[in-house]
Amino acid sequence: MVEEVDVSAPLRVRDFLSGSIERSGRSWLIMASRWGIRKTALLYYLFGVAVVGAVLSVASLFLRSLSMIEVVIYTIIVNILNATLFYRRITKSLDLHKGDSDEK
Repeated sequence: MVEEVDVSAPLRVRDFLSGSIERSGRSWLIMASRWGIRKTALLYYLFGVAVVGAVLSVASLFLRSLSMIEVVIYTIIVNILNATLFYRRITKSLDLHKGDSDEK
């Protein structure tokens, strides 16, 4: 389902940290339209590194078979893939958004 996003709406921290994927997705889209896709993808990558790294670090405490080197490698690989998919999705969304505004 395609939904319109008001890119002039203010950014709110609670939108990023809310449990709603829909709300946080809109916030990333607004950020990409204001600051650029590359900066937003970099911030998304760093945010992902912090979250995934923290989760895997805690998991390594309970799972002795997971070393810190593996945690770092898994964190980097997962977040590179995730940021690449995010970049493609945001690029496509902004291209669709620009196409809609050109027609009006």
